Amino acid sequence: MLRTVKVYGHLAEHCGQSVFEALVRVPADAIKFLLCNFPELRSLMRDGYYKVAVGKFDLQLADHPEQLHFPLADSDVVRLFLLCLAQVVAALARFSLELRL
Repeated sequence: MLRTVKVYGHLAEHCGQSVFEALVRVPADAIKFLLCNFPELRSLMRDGYYKVAVGKFDLQLADHPEQLHFPLADSDVVRLFLLCLAQVVAALARFSLELRL
């Protein structure tokens, strides 16, 4: 089923648009779609930290990478965007605290 995939910031600038309609069953398919159609994104995305959201929920990929393979509902929109530095620092701090516990 065709679903909406939205990208933001420099991903949208690089792709030339921010909204795509793609045949995706799981969030991982949305990432594959982007990398297949824009192969140069691989090196661009390798250097950043991205958040993947489905509908109104942010996936917790650091703790649950399997969420990338959860089936999407018919109305789900997959969104990808770069985390700002403050969000990356906060995530690393949480990870550091979890390691100490």
